[in-house]
Formats: sequence, C-alpha cells, structure tokens
Amino acid sequence: MLTRLTMDDFVLVKDFFITVARRDPQPEFPRHTHEFSELVIITKGHGAHRVDEAEFPVSVGDVFVISGGREHEFSDMEQLALVNVIFDPDNPALRNLDTSDLPGFRSLFFLEPRHCKNHRFESRLRLSGEDLKKAEQLVDELEDELLKTRPGFKAIATALFIELLIHLSRCCGKSGNPEAQSLLRIADAINYLERHYAEQINFGKLAQSAGMSPRSFQRAFFRATGVPARNYLIMTRLKHAADLLKYRGYSVSESAYETGFRDSNYFSRLFKKYMKVSPKHFRSRN
Repeated sequence: MLTRLTMDDFVLVKDFFITVARRDPQPEFPRHTHEFSELVIITKGHGAHRVDEAEFPVSVGDVFVISGGREHEFSDMEQLALVNVIFDPDNPALRNLDTSDLPGFRSLFFLEPRHCKNHRFESRLRLSGEDLKKAEQLVDELEDELLKTRPGFKAIATALFIELLIHLSRCCGKSGNPEAQSLLRIADAINYLERHYAEQINFGKLAQSAGMSPRSFQRAFFRATGVPARNYLIMTRLKHAADLLKYRGYSVSESAYETGFRDSNYFSRLFKKYMKVSPKHFRSRN
C-alpha cells in the first residue's frame, strides 16, 4: 500500500512551511508520496532513486527536488545519507519570490523535477567542494533556528531557506553539464516569455538567443516542459488575463489586449478551450 506523508509527519515547528529531516543513514522506507515538496541533498554514499516508473543512480553531492504527488523511494543503498529540506511551495514567501534573473531556479525547482525521466536525470545538480560545504552550512543554520525557536526565528529561517535556494540556483546556473545547460537555456527562454508575454514573440529569435536552431529549440522546449513553446505562451497570457478578469475587473476586450491578444473573439475562443468557461462567464462568476 502506498504511503502518503504530510508536513505533520516531519514538523519541527507547528504551522510553519519549512522543516528539516536528516537521514544518516537513509533507512529502508516504502514507496511513498507526499503533499509537500522536498529538496534532497545527498551527503554520503550512493544508491538508486526511483521516481514514478524511472530509476536513477544518486551519490554524494547530488541535489534534486521531489515535487508533491510524485511516488518515489530509495534502493540499493550503500552508506547513503541525505538531508531533506521539506517545504510548502505555495507559501506566499516563495510564490512572491522574484527569480526572473535566475534560470537555475526555474530549472532546479520546476523543470528538472517534472521531467527528469526525459533526460535520465542527467541534468541534475551535483555539488562538490565549497559549494556543497556552503549548502550544508545553510541547512545546519536553518535547522538550528527551527530547533531553538528564538525570537524572530521564523523570519531568519525563511531568509536562510531563500539563501539556500539562491545558492543552489546559482550553482545550477554555472553547471558545465550539457543536459543541465540545455535545460538552463530553456529556463532562460521561459523567463523571457514570462516577462514579455504581452508582446509579439518571435520564436526564431528566441531560439537564436538560446543558441539553438528553431527546430532544436522547439524539441528542447517540449522535452523540458511537456508543451510546445507557443502553447506555453498562450497559457501564460490566459493566466494573466484570468487575473485581470478576476481581480482587476477588466472587461473581456481589455483583458485580451493587455495580455497580447489582438483579437478579442480569438481570445474568447482560446479562453473557453483552455479554461473550460467563457471569459464573460468567468468574469461574472468572480
């Protein structure tokens, strides 16, 4: 029977969105899933990690994220030790974090976890030397704050966790691994689409800026995200249009033009196709 874990199974501080769980050594543990996300840093040894139906080798220095809902387990462990930083990715402190200049952040925390089987985990982050030492030091300080709960510990713990995320993102950004570099270029392209979604996008130039031919870019984008680049842009525009309809009270035409659609009828057809409701009904309902 599949075990489903919650934050309460590991909590150090009740009703806080971050906790730390150390495994030295990692015990035999049945295949499981969880509602939270999990940042894993392998600190000793080696083994195998199965995610859904794919299995990959892991060893000291490997860093990866397991998003909520993924089934996983470790096997064939040889002195395997790790630290799990468990967190709620929907917490406002993370949702509002501006990482637009960090392709490594999107790669490590969104693209790689969702599509690791597409590239056989070859794009994973592997730390060594001072980079691994600094990551472990930040985790030590974070855990110390959570255990001692001194005045202001939640603010400091949040700041330490964000510093850890940025440190790992920067490490990911300077990786020389070809698969990681390909994923980083796609992450950079996604960051561009997220910032310029309301503009007319030239996908040929976007591919050129990623150092790829248009065909290679489209293949790499689909491999990393599971959708074509043009569909990703459409969904990004529709998401922002829905926010304008729901929170800003914009009309259907205003929402269309503000998010890059030049034809409100075309916008309405796409909105209904992807959102399963017309923009007019969506606006009146909200």
